[in-house]
Amino acid sequence: EKIIKNKKIQKLQMPLRLFEKQIKYLKKEFQIISLDYLHECLKNQYKLSPKDVVITFDDGYKNNNNIVLPILSTMDIPFSVFVSTNHIENDFIFPTTIIRMILYGTNLGQIDLPSQNKKYKIENFYERDNLHKNIISLIKNSNFKKSNKIINDIRNLVSNDQWEELVNCYASELPMNWEDIHNLNDHGVTIGAHSHNHVLLNDYQSCSYINNQITKSLEMIKKKIGKCSYMCYPNGGFKDISKVAHGIVRDLFQLGFTLEHGEILKNLDNHLLPRIFASFDYNCFKYNLNNSQSFNKSYMGLYKKYMEDKNK
Repeated sequence: EKIIKNKKIQKLQMPLRLFEKQIKYLKKEFQIISLDYLHECLKNQYKLSPKDVVITFDDGYKNNNNIVLPILSTMDIPFSVFVSTNHIENDFIFPTTIIRMILYGTNLGQIDLPSQNKKYKIENFYERDNLHKNIISLIKNSNFKKSNKIINDIRNLVSNDQWEELVNCYASELPMNWEDIHNLNDHGVTIGAHSHNHVLLNDYQSCSYINNQITKSLEMIKKKIGKCSYMCYPNGGFKDISKVAHGIVRDLFQLGFTLEHGEILKNLDNHLLPRIFASFDYNCFKYNLNNSQSFNKSYMGLYKKYMEDKNK
């Protein structure tokens, strides 16, 4: 986003100048390849270089179309966006963003969660941060019905007028619509699935719910733009990916991506591939790229444990 007004709320938005600086560095020092080319390489066992990188974005923020696309298409750089289809379809703001907007965009001194029969008093920044952390943890460790109730409780803390003000102030948090997706697709951007409701596909969800989340996302994208071959798991840590989710993604998609840090090495499961998060510190960003192999040991440890548990 061009201007970050509140880092707590816009924690996933990168200042425009920093983004451009990172992209220029990637263009100069690395070989930026498309997701389709990566898939070809993995399918046909072509050798990938440590200098090959794929650029991906998650969720489907509006600025992927109106800011990212003009910059990257001008530089002839391929990229991919994994979208959460219910948010694209209905203009819903992402669940954890709603929590951040209301906790950090207002001066509420008390947070009531009627669905949980809980009330929290907030007297300082420390308590606000702590409550935010606890609510996010609660949502990530609940099934969809319970987490939805909590999000609705939080949304109901402010009036519709207050909510509109927050949305207008933090337009960077808005999702794309299908027209935006069509525009990206027309410019050669790869559109992948990211579930329907951006819900964690973990063991707290029922098998039928997980299946519905993945298949609905896939079907909607295919219906709108004709194809969808890749999936990224929401949140994307191994703990966020149930064995059921992994199995469905393996059956329906060519590649599946986690949010675990690491390089794409030989003989990995193509539906549990690692990525490297773009750091908001430029020196850290360069360091992570040039020392990406340092993440592999940790990733392989988690990967092996996941595969062993899966086969038990």
